[in-house]
Amino acid sequence: MPLASHLPTACYACDRCWLAPFDLDHVAKCPSCGGFSVVVPGESYHVDDVALFERIEGAVRESQLSRLASHRLWAILSNVPERARRPDSLLAPIVDAMPALQFAQTELAQDRAHLARVAGMILVVIIAHLRALDASGAAASANGVVRDS
Repeated sequence: MPLASHLPTACYACDRCWLAPFDLDHVAKCPSCGGFSVVVPGESYHVDDVALFERIEGAVRESQLSRLASHRLWAILSNVPERARRPDSLLAPIVDAMPALQFAQTELAQDRAHLARVAGMILVVIIAHLRALDASGAAASANGVVRDS
């Protein structure tokens, strides 16, 4: 198995998340807005995972999760033992909240290891989304604006 070469990376300014090639010499810039990016804690991935990660990120972004819903889903997906043991049942409430992720259950139903990896990807995207919400809330507070997420 090749070494993992891509890390989940996020731009909190525009609430985007992607897999960036690992490179100690360069900081990845956001492909959407050109802003600064940070590595999101979580699993590392292979180049073969990029298309699936982008599909998941798009589905999560499209869902426009509230802070409360994001925290609820984060709590579900953070159960690592359950994610490894029964990813199919763990993904059920996630798909209920974000129907655009239905493809994960239907296309990958026979591969428990792949479903567990998908659950990890969803978790990374939700973590990045929560941090973007925090960043936008902090910026709004600094400007005297009250936000209700």
